[in-house]
Amino acid sequence: ASDMYVAFPDAHPDPRAVHVEMERQKERLRDGIAGRSLYNDDEAKIPIDMNKLGNTILANKGALNKKLYGEINNKGHQVIANMNDPSGKYQIQPGPMNWEHTAPRDPVFYRWHKFVDLLFDENRYKMIVFEITKKENRNKEKE
Repeated sequence: ASDMYVAFPDAHPDPRAVHVEMERQKERLRDGIAGRSLYNDDEAKIPIDMNKLGNTILANKGALNKKLYGEINNKGHQVIANMNDPSGKYQIQPGPMNWEHTAPRDPVFYRWHKFVDLLFDENRYKMIVFEITKKENRNKEKE
């Protein structure tokens, strides 16, 4: 079983600070999308494509800079799962968004992923359009 979204009930940061940091990370991602590049861990600008953006949003092995862009998808799952007790004061178990095998059972899962999809849409609209010319088309048909 994966622990992709595991929240840490004994280490609850200030919920307002988490929200502010996630907002910063979202704006950094949007700035990178607008500029068609993201910074890697060495602070070098890397041209983005859908794979690099996806890895960075999901904060998986191929993420470009977790310190700068955070784990916006995973952290969103954690924030939503813990919204009934964000400070851990009442020691309430996290909601279904906390685990990947139960997250789709929570109706807010789909709303959250609409937000994630909109980041990909912003990138898609900024991508260079590739047009196949008639000559290129004919060459492909001959192969």
